[in-house]
Amino acid sequence: MIKFSILDDKLQGGIIGMDRKKKPDVHALILLLMIIGGALVRFWGIDFGLPHTECRPDELRIVHVAFSFFTGSLHPHFFDYPTFYMYLLFFVYVLYFLGGCALGRFDGLQDLINEFFIRPDAFYLMDRGLSALLGTATIPVVYVIARRIFGRRSALFAAGLMSVAYLHVRDSHFGVTDVSTTFFILVAVFFLLKSQSSKTGKTYLLTGIFTGLAVSTKYSGIFLVVPMVLSHVITLREEKTRSLLKLVDCRMCFFVLGMAGTFFITSPFVILDFNSFLPAFLKEMAHLKQGHWNIVLERGWWYHARYTLFYGVGPVVMFAALGGFAVGLYRNRRSVMITAAFPVVYYFIAGRGYTVFLRYMIPVVPFLCIFAAGFADQCGDLVHRCFARFSRVVVLSILFLLFAWQPTYNSLKFCSLLAKTDNRNMATDWINSNLESGHTVYQCFWPGLKLETPPDAVKLYPERETLEKFFKKRIARGREQLILKAKREYLHRQHYTGFLEWQYDPEQKMFTAGQKEQQGLPQYMITIKSPLKWLSFPPPAAVQKYLDTAYSLVKSFVAFDMSGPSTAWFDQMDAFYLPYAGFEKVIRPGPNIYIYKRDPAVQKNTEKNRVK
Repeated sequence: MIKFSILDDKLQGGIIGMDRKKKPDVHALILLLMIIGGALVRFWGIDFGLPHTECRPDELRIVHVAFSFFTGSLHPHFFDYPTFYMYLLFFVYVLYFLGGCALGRFDGLQDLINEFFIRPDAFYLMDRGLSALLGTATIPVVYVIARRIFGRRSALFAAGLMSVAYLHVRDSHFGVTDVSTTFFILVAVFFLLKSQSSKTGKTYLLTGIFTGLAVSTKYSGIFLVVPMVLSHVITLREEKTRSLLKLVDCRMCFFVLGMAGTFFITSPFVILDFNSFLPAFLKEMAHLKQGHWNIVLERGWWYHARYTLFYGVGPVVMFAALGGFAVGLYRNRRSVMITAAFPVVYYFIAGRGYTVFLRYMIPVVPFLCIFAAGFADQCGDLVHRCFARFSRVVVLSILFLLFAWQPTYNSLKFCSLLAKTDNRNMATDWINSNLESGHTVYQCFWPGLKLETPPDAVKLYPERETLEKFFKKRIARGREQLILKAKREYLHRQHYTGFLEWQYDPEQKMFTAGQKEQQGLPQYMITIKSPLKWLSFPPPAAVQKYLDTAYSLVKSFVAFDMSGPSTAWFDQMDAFYLPYAGFEKVIRPGPNIYIYKRDPAVQKNTEKNRVK
């Protein structure tokens, strides 16, 4: 078995052909540049969609739960996710509040609440920034894990792949829990590998603590128990311990106590309100199996291989990772088996159902980068031995370009599009600038589904009376009483009338506002069109008839060219309006939006044609 160390790298020539004293400095500099590059693509366009707060599904729930802790209660009243990430985000909000007080921006908590419910951009940026920061921090963790398994050259190669890994770069922009969970999983794996050499209670405890943080960020972190048990069994075999009772020795107790203690400290209401937690948890498990919103595509085992990872890291990295696993079994069997245990078990469990969100594969990406780097390093050695005139640096550089070009292109193209103004914001600005306030508006979204804020809606200034009623309704449900005060103060400072938004009841075939029937037709109608099939329903038949006979198109906002065939591939389960692959027809994020105005002349001509 070949062991890689700093001495090995010095003897074999290191990364580049420089003198021995400068190698560590150059190596560290290259790693630093990779981390900086990874940070740039993860923070580029991070303010996407704002001030529209629902351009990324699930962010709104996390941000609101984290902010609700300012009420004095740390109960999340929400168990789809554990609470550690939301507590961490709340801590960031507290620092923001204290900094604002110190700088004179906030005179008290009410000022913070006013900002949150009137202009919440900063709170979403803090959420996304936390995710991007932990996503960037994953790069050096990948480096140290790869160094333990394959050596320093492979570690640098793995860090480079991780810095541009498209799926990870993409989701590091989003203020949800997947990227953060992956960071804690990787740190736990690092200490797990370290426990193989030190075999002390301290490393077991640290492994347990970071496993607990991973589980407390997202429940799927619990699968780290599998490599921990495997590692412990290997350790016992090396110590020539045959008793099964030794599986639960003192060191293993440190791991269990660290994991359980950390989890229950950072997600205490899982136990304190177990009766609320259990139904929510079981519902999530059922949701994983059945498919999202009754959308059934393919079972995850095939879907994630064909699409999620194929576009997310590239087929070259996928196949190289398999080769790296085989090489690793020969060179460092113990560490490779322990490292591969988590992604293998996780992929099997996460892929067994029909809910196939792309983000489910984020925890697998770093392991693919690590094993692909091991394969590349082996190829570099082989080529150098066969053709001595080709240095390992040249070979590894060529291989890195081959491995990284597709994820790098996808990452750069995605970020450049994400940084553009969202189509919904463009439509909102035009409406608020060009339509007379006080008019009635109907948005043709989600027919038959009553949602207060659909993610594809254009956010209009609401009519004052409607806004008052809406927030009184919110207060009646038992959430923050300070919301109404914030909105009232805001309304007193404004001098606009706003718009009255209507809804359409397809069963009763009538327009409503506040659940009251409205006579006549709204003055404006807004429709959307998008390649996202489940979010691009045509208007109800009766509404389409009105559009054809009584309205004229006054403005179009095109975000995606839907003429002719397209290679664009969307995550059909997610309400996110940028494709995962195939960007050539994308102009900007968001759906295509069409604004119609009621036109008496059109209606009169239609009636004349009917008479004729």
